[in-house]
Amino acid sequence: MEAGRDPGCDIPLDFPMVSWRHARLTRTPEGILVEDLGSRNGTYVNGVHVTGKVLALAGQEIGLGSVRFQLMDNGQLAQRDYNGKVTIEARRSWSTRPTASACWMLSPSLSSPMSWWP
Repeated sequence: MEAGRDPGCDIPLDFPMVSWRHARLTRTPEGILVEDLGSRNGTYVNGVHVTGKVLALAGQEIGLGSVRFQLMDNGQLAQRDYNGKVTIEARRSWSTRPTASACWMLSPSLSSPMSWWP
């Protein structure tokens, strides 16, 4: 099965971060083989960038650009919808050396800083 923005794909995905022909998903008895087809925004299995073919197992997440699927125990793909929400976790770290560093807290759109945290 091919997934991408092309309406002729087996899994058509109308999302701007998904390439026209983004990835090939091949069912096997063990899970789904995931292969990136030269997409611009990458294909991931559990957050790890796919190069070549990677086997996704039940419970793992498959990411195509900004779209996420979870491989269910029954072999089906369930699309995960995060509704554009972004979670950023910031922790203050301490150093024995003086440093001039700052952490920018970004808005959910990731386009501009909301506040500065020294």
